Amino acid sequence: MAKNIFLIGYMGSGKTTWGKKLAHRTNLPFVDLDAALVQHFQMSINDYFEKHGVDAFRLEEQKMLHKVSEKQGQIIACGGGTPCYHNNIDWMNEHGMTIYFSATAEQLHSRLKKDRSQRPLLKDEKEANLLGPITLQLERRVIDYSKAKWSIDAFNLNATKLNALIDYLKEINAL
Repeated sequence: MAKNIFLIGYMGSGKTTWGKKLAHRTNLPFVDLDAALVQHFQMSINDYFEKHGVDAFRLEEQKMLHKVSEKQGQIIACGGGTPCYHNNIDWMNEHGMTIYFSATAEQLHSRLKKDRSQRPLLKDEKEANLLGPITLQLERRVIDYSKAKWSIDAFNLNATKLNALIDYLKEINAL
């Protein structure tokens, strides 16, 4: 039985986009943790943050991570902060394969400036000031991201590199 494969990295790094492609290529189910939370809350993550706060969200996020992980053999795209709270990165490493979608703050800024209104931690930032908060938060989070079992350059990912990743996952019996 295949293990769960947890995709981690900063928001905008491509976890959902590439996770769907990886799931399609491996015939494994795809789970977007943020989408599961939105369905569970019956409200957007932005609205949940505003109504209940970040701490409440992080606890619910951990519960949902454990719940969706009860089934094995899935590709799970985690929220950008998921691995950084409540020892989630250690838990994911114990219960599956973690892959860090690595990117620089400048690369992430180029993507996130377009849709920051959908990102609770960036929605109130002006575009001209956006790089600073992304850089600061990425520097704090990379400590947890770097604990992933595998790292991939999110901005240079292509079909050939996806095939190499799939071969690697088969080699280590993660698929």
